[in-house]
Amino acid sequence: MDSEDLPNNVLSSLRWYRLSADLMNIRRLPSASAHPFSVFQAIIKGVTSLIENTDETDIIFHIRGKRHTYRLRETGRISIDILFCGKTPEYISRWRDTFRDYLADTETGKNFELIRLGEVEERSLDILASETGVIKSEGEICLEFLTPLPFQREKNRQRTFIDKKTFVSCFEKRLARLFGQNIVYNGKADDFAVLPYYWDYTEIRRPSHSQEGHMQYVNGCVGNLYIKGRFGEFLPFLLLGSELHAGTKLSNSQGCYFLHKNSPGYFTGAFPDRKS
Repeated sequence: MDSEDLPNNVLSSLRWYRLSADLMNIRRLPSASAHPFSVFQAIIKGVTSLIENTDETDIIFHIRGKRHTYRLRETGRISIDILFCGKTPEYISRWRDTFRDYLADTETGKNFELIRLGEVEERSLDILASETGVIKSEGEICLEFLTPLPFQREKNRQRTFIDKKTFVSCFEKRLARLFGQNIVYNGKADDFAVLPYYWDYTEIRRPSHSQEGHMQYVNGCVGNLYIKGRFGEFLPFLLLGSELHAGTKLSNSQGCYFLHKNSPGYFTGAFPDRKS
């Protein structure tokens, strides 16, 4: 396939499915300190293993509107979006039924009670664009990363530094992995810079289940990442990422961000408070 067809033809032809659910936390043990992302990742793996007999899965999710600092509270409610790429409607329908039964079981459903389970929705770039509305294609745009975006750290640079090439590859490689296609950004009419000066590095530590005594890290950068210049040809990638995330790591809701239609000033929230 000629990469000249991108993004108009290939990106617009991509289809995936979304399953939404409202859950209530029923885990009452004070010692249960696992991060919500790892708890729900384990649920997704558990449900998938009942269908495919494997612990590996490329099904992704995000807790709607929640940052990486979110912590579960007793009887607290959350809304989850579960996203399926490269799966048939029949598979997803079966997964939905298995998910409902999984949470209804007294053992596997000990963390959450299912309050509402939506129907399976087909999703596309056109649907995302219509829901988002008009977004400017030049000037400044802001991606507010709610969960850590992992990327390869450049030698002799700060951990928060990311250049344009690495940033673009976070989308190319993710979409290629999710959809099994060679997706390449050309952007001949674009001319933009990535401003990585206003976000922070963070990491979530959790004990490894497969290697006793070892720690696993969900790490990367969170906060506001600004893009400045002309980015009209890259805008479809940004729209897709606003639902499908960025970065190659699919687990633990990594790379989830909110795409601001109007770029917020970094210091806006601190004014007029002089102390801030």
